Amino acid sequence: MSFAPSAPSETTRSKYFTTKKGVNTQRPSTRSHSENTGNTSVSSTSDENERILSDLEEMKNAIKSTVKTSELEEIRSDIKSTVKKDDLKNIVTSMVKELMKEQRKEFDHKIKEANDLNRKERSKKQDEIDKLRLENEDLRENLSAKRAEIGELREISEAAIEKASEARRWANYNQQYSRKNNVKVYGLQEVKGENTGDEVIKLLKDKSDTTLLPEEIVAAHRIPGAPNQPRPVIVKLKNSDVKSRVIKQRSTIKSAKIGVRLADDVTRENSKLMERLNEHDMIESCWFFNGSVFGKVNGSERKVKFDIDDVIAERIRASKRRK
Repeated sequence: MSFAPSAPSETTRSKYFTTKKGVNTQRPSTRSHSENTGNTSVSSTSDENERILSDLEEMKNAIKSTVKTSELEEIRSDIKSTVKKDDLKNIVTSMVKELMKEQRKEFDHKIKEANDLNRKERSKKQDEIDKLRLENEDLRENLSAKRAEIGELREISEAAIEKASEARRWANYNQQYSRKNNVKVYGLQEVKGENTGDEVIKLLKDKSDTTLLPEEIVAAHRIPGAPNQPRPVIVKLKNSDVKSRVIKQRSTIKSAKIGVRLADDVTRENSKLMERLNEHDMIESCWFFNGSVFGKVNGSERKVKFDIDDVIAERIRASKRRK
């Protein structure tokens, strides 16, 4: 953009271009050859030239001073104002647009790269998901097969447990049945060289009203017992009638207070059952009779027969429902 300085005003022209007093700024009139010849001299020509040079110097200074102090400032102000209002705004706008364009290109490029990366990652994840889905299906099928197998094994196991439990019950019953005519004698003092059968006969004769004959004893012998105490004696009697006659003397022998007592020959399984009954809160007392274990329920007169695998509380509830 170009700027043309304005022409000096009339005031300026009148200020710096006035004719000095006594100085003629008009060009001298043309003289005739005769006048020049007659009136020209070296002195007058030299003075006139000096005045002209002086006037030119003053005009130069006036123009120079005027441009510096007023015209130049006005031009500067116009240029500055014009740049700020027009060109500067356009320049800045153009620069911002260019920067935004470059930033947009870079932003679009980064978005494209991010989308491409995201697409690749999604594809990779989808492949992994598909793979896991197939594995999950395989596992589900295997699990279903295992569950079916476990179900079959559970049925087999339950059947085996039931058979084992039944076998235990029958084994305990048979063992107890084989002891149905046996009597245990606890606390009977040991005598060196003793005949155990004779010692039992003597005990019953001396401390009760029952007479036990030698022929009514099938066998009698001691078994291991607690340390520092006489070993218990097992007496196998001839039949259940003899056993019943002897076992009825339990209270009589106990009341003699000689430290001897009579008891049924109970199997280990039935002994454990009686221990559980004695410790249970719902049972008041328990006893063994004729090969079976019985218990009396707390707070009632009910007598319940128990087996070795019974859950005590369930057995009591079941017996109550039957009544």
